[in-house]
Amino acid sequence: MRKNISNNVMSIILSMSSLTLNLEFNKSNVEKIKCICDALSNEYRVRSLLILEKDGRMPLDAFHKEAEKMKIYNNIETSYRNLEILVASGLLTKTYDSKSKKLVYEINKSLFEVGK
Repeated sequence: MRKNISNNVMSIILSMSSLTLNLEFNKSNVEKIKCICDALSNEYRVRSLLILEKDGRMPLDAFHKEAEKMKIYNNIETSYRNLEILVASGLLTKTYDSKSKKLVYEINKSLFEVGK
């Protein structure tokens, strides 16, 4: 993690695996940054981001199978709750896939740089 402070704007760059999150915050977006930091304060939610980064768009049931394999979440309700926290923070997006008729979760590419 790198921190830069200049002109009353603080920037934090967090890199994990092939995801890079660059947060610049000032007085106008402190609450949004707090929400993101709260979401990232849980190791399992960070690991959830890595699952989604690796596998792309995933419905809850497919995500939960991967999370169980990695021993992150034991039940699907916990997977759901934590994905919803990540959605509320803006780190994930949730859309409806009309083909599979399921809600799918994916990394919010407007916040992350995704590189391989």
